[in-house]
Amino acid sequence: PLVAKAVGFEGKAGFIEELVRFGSLRHLGPEGLHRVLLVDDDVRELARAKNAGIQTYAAPKEGGLQQADFDQLFEGLGLQPSEPPPPTPARASMGSTAGSGLATPRNAPGSHSGSGTAT
Repeated sequence: PLVAKAVGFEGKAGFIEELVRFGSLRHLGPEGLHRVLLVDDDVRELARAKNAGIQTYAAPKEGGLQQADFDQLFEGLGLQPSEPPPPTPARASMGSTAGSGLATPRNAPGSHSGSGTAT
């Protein structure tokens, strides 16, 4: 799940640990923390999460995540951006749907890469 404004005594890492142990992420099992990715722009939150065994991705302080950031995240998770739907007359007049942030699982074998991978 995506959770915004998660706060607690041990920061977002503590909040995530609670979700994995007792909450909506308990189905991930005892090693579930290693299957969670925290995207944040606060280096202290990222350090806490990394020390707890949670995967991390540093978001830019300003401007939010850009298409290149999503491409990196999707690649690390073994996903590829989905193809935008063909333009319809209404959509064509509103502009492109490229960069919509949608993703689909990659079918290519061995598509997982390095540190951003989640299983």
